[in-house]
Amino acid sequence: MCNATIKKNVETMNTLTYGVEIEYTGASRSRVRDAIATVLGSTDTWNEVSYQARCVRDSQGRTWKVVSDASVTGSGWDEGGELVTPVLKGMTGEGDDMATLQECIRAMRRVGARVDSSCGIHIHVGGKFFDAPAIQRLFKLYYANEELIKRMVAPNANRRSERFEPTEGWARPMDAGRSGEAADKIMNLRRPSHDTICAAYYSGYFQGIRNESDAARGTSTHSPRGLNHYHDARYRAINLHSFYFENRRTVEFRIFDASLHAGQVKSYVQFVLALSARAINAKRMRKARKEETEVTREAARLFCLHTGMQGATFATARLFMVQRAFDALTEERTYRF
Repeated sequence: MCNATIKKNVETMNTLTYGVEIEYTGASRSRVRDAIATVLGSTDTWNEVSYQARCVRDSQGRTWKVVSDASVTGSGWDEGGELVTPVLKGMTGEGDDMATLQECIRAMRRVGARVDSSCGIHIHVGGKFFDAPAIQRLFKLYYANEELIKRMVAPNANRRSERFEPTEGWARPMDAGRSGEAADKIMNLRRPSHDTICAAYYSGYFQGIRNESDAARGTSTHSPRGLNHYHDARYRAINLHSFYFENRRTVEFRIFDASLHAGQVKSYVQFVLALSARAINAKRMRKARKEETEVTREAARLFCLHTGMQGATFATARLFMVQRAFDALTEERTYRF
């Protein structure tokens, strides 16, 4: 990758917006919200009935929420939940929204929050620059490196098999099941449009509707009918349900292992921004699959470099992502944070 391409990708990464959902246990939602409010320097807090949300408004008028999550240990008893950030921008951690997010994560740990095997992290990337060909290129990039990426973001074998299980997992892979069929259709589109990608993504869910094109009809929203927020189609490694059905225009990455380490969460965000920027800026993308034998520390290092994660800005991210890939092979990692 030439210097001009790397520079363009980094510029795109700095332009992209993102939001983070961090699942945790061990501390009440009210305590976590109050800790975040202290970091934000805000006293504008309130509770909502929906998702038992504990909310705080920052100085820019954005709402940070700590909500219940039925998949998290203790969430029903207010001893766990999920931090949902507002739309954020900036990835360096130096005087930007990333720096604020990292301080919020450290504050969560100080009041007793922790993660266990029930927790994960989801990252949404703003879809402003994702035209249909960019989404197709993103699927090809992820598919070609799926085995390596899975081991980089989820080293524990049991946790990995649970999350990426083809029919019941929370981040179903692109190589099996209904998720795999949809991904294959998306990657093989000759002239992708949002309508055709939408129809391909929801293929198999349109029983009783005349045809898939009819289901995706309505170019102003690209929103199929007969679905809902918790529809089965959202539980995929790269989730387009939030882009098309919910009309939030975000691409969600559901692949990450749990962590309340501020540097690790920063690494996750930089990683998905790098993948997104490469897909947005590339002219074409191959979907040739990497073999299992290529899942090595060196393969992880080269993949990070090829996505544009070069230089001091990404030093911590390269360390975490490469070390995690190595841990995936030795299976030595436990939940430390």
